[in-house]
Amino acid sequence: MRRLLSSIYDRKDCNIIKLLLLFVLNLLSPLLIYVVAAPSFSIFSSGIEHNVVEEGKNGMKVTISFFANEVKGCKVDVHLYVTYPNGGLVPATQTSYSQDGRGAVDLIRLCTPGYDCTRYDDFVFFLPYEAIKAPEGAYVESVESYLVKTNFYLYNTDGSLNSVYPGSSDQFCVTWRGTQTSQQQVSTNPMDVLNNIISNPGAYMQFDFSGVPPASNVTPSSSGSAKQRHECYVCKATGRVEKMIYDPGDFKYCAECRRERPAGHYHSNCDNCYGTGYVEY
Repeated sequence: MRRLLSSIYDRKDCNIIKLLLLFVLNLLSPLLIYVVAAPSFSIFSSGIEHNVVEEGKNGMKVTISFFANEVKGCKVDVHLYVTYPNGGLVPATQTSYSQDGRGAVDLIRLCTPGYDCTRYDDFVFFLPYEAIKAPEGAYVESVESYLVKTNFYLYNTDGSLNSVYPGSSDQFCVTWRGTQTSQQQVSTNPMDVLNNIISNPGAYMQFDFSGVPPASNVTPSSSGSAKQRHECYVCKATGRVEKMIYDPGDFKYCAECRRERPAGHYHSNCDNCYGTGYVEY
């Protein structure tokens, strides 16, 4: 084929063919450059740290680390949002926690990569627990699972949206207690937690209270009767739960599961019962 093209190109009477080949190559060159250097975002770690207090509010610190490729100098909005396991968006309690204006939990941070391949380590969002709206309806205790996700919004130089790229996804659970009437801010102080429940029997969120004794996991009985021991709803009385962080590696053997699991899979003590397998209320 190379010899054929060379023979055609070298012929004196094939100027039209030469011009045609140059025209085709000129048309294809931008496409070839785009294929080789297409914009992309790749996350190499993500995680959640609970019970972080900022400006007097208790919440979670969501950290992602990623590479931004071929978007040097471009405006990139990183969105953090919360969904139900089925993908539905979780409503926000205040408009300040819905920065995209849709009414769902959505926080936005801007980044402008300075290199063709820019690495971001520990890109942090702080999400107050009070941002998450309590489930509707009446209930004594309800354990809900949520996903906290990130997306990358890439903009053109004229400000128009170019594309949206998927980011990280991490799971966490919330134990809601009491009939849903109003939402309570979570406190890491055990006495504050108990006083909030006693003074207002509204919805109560409980997260991963690090270092707080299991007594804070007790909902006082209105009848004054003795507290009873119950199996933990989250870990099914095992005291351990499975978690996942982003890890692009291969499958590995898990000693607790006794089988191959994804590289980001791991186990930890249950956040709801502090590893005991039981709660009292």
